[in-house]
Amino acid sequence: MISCRERILSALEFRNPDKIPVIYHPSPAGLHIHGQKLFDLFNEFPPDNQINFDVIPKPAPGTVQADGGYHELKTDAWGTEWEYRIFGIQGHPSRYPFANWADAEKFGFRRLRILPDKNGFY
Repeated sequence: MISCRERILSALEFRNPDKIPVIYHPSPAGLHIHGQKLFDLFNEFPPDNQINFDVIPKPAPGTVQADGGYHELKTDAWGTEWEYRIFGIQGHPSRYPFANWADAEKFGFRRLRILPDKNGFY
């Protein structure tokens, strides 16, 4: 029997692993909705990717409305405001840091510091 790591590498390299690797990528929305049932499934059929599932995500306080609807606004590092309507699912931009391309010239874009990789290449 081969290890999970060997199984995944074998599959990626088309070397006929002993079985098809099982890889889980649960979304916060799926974990929130299905909770313990999903954890039980993961435990019954363990994945080949080593992921620790120990917390069921929950919406932040104040983001669930009286009617049960979810609404959250977040601003990213660039100044774009994102509106989230379904917990655990990517939001949509609702406000941008500048209104048009003329304003973009006045916007203070962050300087990116490009670092070399482990081999010294940029």
